[in-house]
Amino acid sequence: MWMLAAPLTGQGLNFHTGVFSTIYTDEQWPGRNPRHQGYHFGFDVVIDDGNYFLMPGLYFLKTSLFPVDLDLSKPYFEYTDLKSIKLPFQVGSYVYKNRFADLKMHGGIAANFLLGIDENPQIVVEDFNEIHAGLLAGMSFRVLFMTARLSYEHGLSRIYKENAPSGIEDKSRSNVLSIILGVHF
Repeated sequence: MWMLAAPLTGQGLNFHTGVFSTIYTDEQWPGRNPRHQGYHFGFDVVIDDGNYFLMPGLYFLKTSLFPVDLDLSKPYFEYTDLKSIKLPFQVGSYVYKNRFADLKMHGGIAANFLLGIDENPQIVVEDFNEIHAGLLAGMSFRVLFMTARLSYEHGLSRIYKENAPSGIEDKSRSNVLSIILGVHF
């Protein structure tokens, strides 16, 4: 609560892109692999008071949902992608900071909103929850205007609906490991 009352001394905007790998913890669909890859782009706003900071953000994510046998002539043609928006809100502390570089530790919560899924006769779109949440933890490093981040999201809520129309009971939660590169203004 003290952080909200403290005067905020600085703000920064971090545009970034990254790659990630997610594991759907209990995925039971026939022929599926619970590991899915994807990419994202978006931005964070870093609002700091000198030692501590708030970091809300907005990301667009595209996750590969349905990997099939690899065909080198069309390696991405048969993949079905899930598109979503992530709204993270994190708080953190500087481990090291000077005007040229900093190292930050941060954590928080993220809400993930489903935008759409590519058409695929083997996937029932109505099986997916429109919103799922996760806990975030990460470490960020900045040198001049370049940033790098390693981040982990632990799924709190289910990806698939409890009484899915397809009849398959899947209690999967999304656990995501991300590597992110960005530009800080």
